[in-house]
Amino acid sequence: MIKYFFPYGWIGLAIMLIAEVLLFSGNTLIGIWITPIMWSGYILFADNIVFARTGKSLVTNGLFEVIAIALISIGSWLIFEGYNVLLQNWHYINLPENIYLRYFGYAWSFATITPGIMVTADLIKSFNLFESLRIKPFSISRNFSGAMIAVSFILSLFPLGYPNEYLFPLVWCSLLFLIDPINYLIGGKSFLRDLSEGKPSRLVQLLVSGLICGLLWEFWNYWAAAKWIYTVPYFAEYKLFEMPILGFIGFPPFALECYVLYHLSKAILHMVGFELKYD
Repeated sequence: MIKYFFPYGWIGLAIMLIAEVLLFSGNTLIGIWITPIMWSGYILFADNIVFARTGKSLVTNGLFEVIAIALISIGSWLIFEGYNVLLQNWHYINLPENIYLRYFGYAWSFATITPGIMVTADLIKSFNLFESLRIKPFSISRNFSGAMIAVSFILSLFPLGYPNEYLFPLVWCSLLFLIDPINYLIGGKSFLRDLSEGKPSRLVQLLVSGLICGLLWEFWNYWAAAKWIYTVPYFAEYKLFEMPILGFIGFPPFALECYVLYHLSKAILHMVGFELKYD
């Protein structure tokens, strides 16, 4: 086992500790920016633990990899923001009045989403959690994959044609079952391939990662000045932080969607000559 901590790991930890102290001391500026600050610190710190345990990680792959996954993360989350324009399941409050600062804050926050999920899954994997899980291998036909794509495509359009706040669960599921079989058919990484080979470990690691990240998102958001507020119709009176408790069910599949969106983006970049090493 490699046991080495780069300075960026200690910087990440310092960012988190200092930001928490300033937040709870009533610093207004930190309160506005706490979400992207904490996630940036967390990603650096957790990534360095991954490197110390495995000898490889996202951040140590280089600046190009970090920028690429940050841009993929922004693009991925904008899909969900687009759905939310119609379904209105959450809204933001106390954002900076300056439009440039506001959109910088959006971009910075959105850029941490996929890296946060992936690095957390890598951290879980570095401790060999769920690595020994096995199921019976099975075959998947192209017709079955094509049917998944067709049905999921229709379901993903349904909230757009009939916008209703009760339909948002379709968004958290349909994109996964739309994109993962596409990745499978084009030879990219996919849960279908892992499961067909009897290896569910990555899927389970990402499900757990989604739940952990969901708790962290909601914890930091609860104390933030600039934050999001939910208007979901499901048992909204029973909350953990700002999130109705049932809403936490959405974080694990959301992590899977971020993963498949990343690997679809990676496959597209490969087709145009850009190679990403991070898996």
